Amino acid sequence: MAIPLASSEDSRAAATSAIATASPIPLNHRPGQDISWRHTAGRTLPISASAGPAQLTTHQARGFAPTTDGAALAAAHLLQHTQPSAGSAVFTPTITEQVVSIPGRPTPGQFLALTRRASPRQQQADDPSAQTVAFRLPPRAHAMSPPIRSITIGVAVADGCTPHGQLNEYTVQLLWRRGDWRMIPPPAGTWTPRRTSTADRALTAYNRLGPTGGAS
Repeated sequence: MAIPLASSEDSRAAATSAIATASPIPLNHRPGQDISWRHTAGRTLPISASAGPAQLTTHQARGFAPTTDGAALAAAHLLQHTQPSAGSAVFTPTITEQVVSIPGRPTPGQFLALTRRASPRQQQADDPSAQTVAFRLPPRAHAMSPPIRSITIGVAVADGCTPHGQLNEYTVQLLWRRGDWRMIPPPAGTWTPRRTSTADRALTAYNRLGPTGGAS
């Protein structure tokens, strides 16, 4: 079932309120004209008419732009869509079709097996209040000219388990393959965040993307 990309005012307000409560990252600017929010795969995630995803269903997010904005949004969606807590109906097609192999990393098949093994335990422990709030671009990312072929994005998530002023940050590596961003599996085949401060100025709120301030 396809999910409409036009977010309601209520869902957008709820997402913005939750993010502002979780983090002092500068969010007092008018949200980007191109960004709205949609609850999908168990989390409220940013979407953009220009950066993607162009196709958003209950199970997958596809069609991201080959820009830093597109990579930031792809990282947020693919991270959540490959979490055990997203459920097998979501992580199975995402890992099978949108994850690629590189030497020294688990194969998509190995990544899928580890995610399935963790799924029941992770679903019980998942925090429904978790919000994807910010991203971290690599140095000199703003100087990159599209099409970008590879990039590493930090995705910062706030939840009820992190101390005040802290976020869980996940490192997501992406390659541009077959006309879209594809994810490289995490080194151990499971997602392990590191703690980062909400005061870190290298983090950028998703609503700063797009025409009013964008990363691209």
